[in-house]
Amino acid sequence: MKRLWTILGMTTALMSCRASQDGSSDSKNILSTDPRDADQMFNYFIMSPEEIKAKVSDPMVVFGALARNQALRSGTACQKMDALWTTIFETREPENALIPLGKDKPLLFGNSSAQRLWRAFTGFESGSEVAPESHKRLTHRYGTFAQLKFVVEDAYKDRYTGLFKGADCIIARFSSAVSPESAKGRFTPGFAAKFFVDGNHESLVLIAQQSFAGQGDDYNWLARPLSNRMSFENNVLAGIPGFSRFFQTVQKFVGATAGIKIQDPRELSIDHLAAMTESGQRVEAPKSPQLLYLLPGEVKAFPSEMHDYRQDFINLNSSMPKDAAAGLGKVTRGVRIADVYEADVFTTTPAKQGRRIGYFETKTIFVSSDAADRRVYFKHSIKPREAIDYPSDFPKALWNDTWFTRSCDIFGSAARDLDASRFDPTGETGSYVQNYVTERKCSLDALQKNFHF
Repeated sequence: MKRLWTILGMTTALMSCRASQDGSSDSKNILSTDPRDADQMFNYFIMSPEEIKAKVSDPMVVFGALARNQALRSGTACQKMDALWTTIFETREPENALIPLGKDKPLLFGNSSAQRLWRAFTGFESGSEVAPESHKRLTHRYGTFAQLKFVVEDAYKDRYTGLFKGADCIIARFSSAVSPESAKGRFTPGFAAKFFVDGNHESLVLIAQQSFAGQGDDYNWLARPLSNRMSFENNVLAGIPGFSRFFQTVQKFVGATAGIKIQDPRELSIDHLAAMTESGQRVEAPKSPQLLYLLPGEVKAFPSEMHDYRQDFINLNSSMPKDAAAGLGKVTRGVRIADVYEADVFTTTPAKQGRRIGYFETKTIFVSSDAADRRVYFKHSIKPREAIDYPSDFPKALWNDTWFTRSCDIFGSAARDLDASRFDPTGETGSYVQNYVTERKCSLDALQKNFHF
């Protein structure tokens, strides 16, 4: 209890001096390095009034915590954005002393049950903005955050609806599915953005990635276009561990329910972004692009050699004039971090075959927060979709248990591997390791040494 009061006191002090914070690179750590302290701040977004009262008896503190909770749940779009951003910003690390990239726990992902993976994709009972403290991020463990606005070119504002007309209240995360410290040759850039809308509605999320396999030893985050349609590249075996588990999960929870023979896990829906305006109004006849692509904006490339990719984004902060009056890392002029293209069919060259409809521009500096990495959640939008073949990808005829598990060293998953283990009463552990060793007669040592999702 004593530590809780210390945390709340620190938060109150931060509120009073926020206007003087400019987010500069010489700013100090503003929270204890104890991750439990940072977790306490995020917990207020998912605690009920009763739970808050059980922890804290001072009415001022109770109402202060409730106000933050309510802002994220039912405020205006930008109130929600600022409520969550405040906690991300207050738990940030010094720009020159980020918590080092660690090693992933690939078997936590590889041996998960379908139930656990599905919840990781689609959210929690407490909501889809902040994950529970007990949640373990299975992929994309390390990233950097910024507020963005989505600016749509005038020529396209009348072509599509909802948030595709533009949006001012966005928090985005730039990450890699696999930590460079875990697996060489598996760098996999990923982009996730929360579009906030007014009223009692959760954020609408855009997720973009290039492929399941990654881009090898090229650590330039901007090297390849990112899209809501991920590639399962033909003859690239490194994509099989991740793809097979994603496929088996969505086939069970989406495809089988909808009567789809082969559910396509490669394309995440963006239709929901066209179905609601930033003011929270539902669109009667939504119209959305089929596919989106993110290409480099005014910054064309980052270094390709192995390094901490988060620092590339942090280094851009010096080029953005800070808004000292607004605080919280707000800037008066941002960076056009990504150009947005649309296309009617899948293409590997969207700059040539697609159409530029707008861009994302930063509204704040970039920050990294280990607590936010663990707690800020991005919900996947998955809808029934029959798979089709693309010349560049493995054909759908191969998406089956036999092909995924035909060799010990490709680490693919059969449907039964995602069945909950009888040894784990929580239902979160799958049966992959057990089946890998006992049924397929593969080496556990090889699995522990070489498995990378």
